[in-house]
Amino acid sequence: MSLLTQKIMYQLQWFILEPGTTVTQDLPGSYNGFLYIIEGEGTFGSGNTKGKKGQVLWLERGIGAEQSEVKILAKERLHVMLYAGQPVGEKVVARGPFVMNSEEEIVQAYKDYREGKFE
Repeated sequence: MSLLTQKIMYQLQWFILEPGTTVTQDLPGSYNGFLYIIEGEGTFGSGNTKGKKGQVLWLERGIGAEQSEVKILAKERLHVMLYAGQPVGEKVVARGPFVMNSEEEIVQAYKDYREGKFE
């Protein structure tokens, strides 16, 4: 009998920057991710994409890169969350509060819920 385990790799960072401050975060080139702007306004990435409070900015994997980076420049006081990780590479199906890998699993989750199998 063999046991297969998958190491899940991710990175979660919080940044609170004063106006005019720049920070550069290194990431593995294979990571996808996003930035959520909690407060303030700034520019992000090599393209200096503008972002402000309440926005989500998506990060894509580097093309053929072992390492990549994201640059953040605060235009005003800026509070940002960065979440990035190795893509899982599996299908995702979501309905209501359930997120599974197939429509059949969603149907089963609702059935289990209705039958009181959730604790």
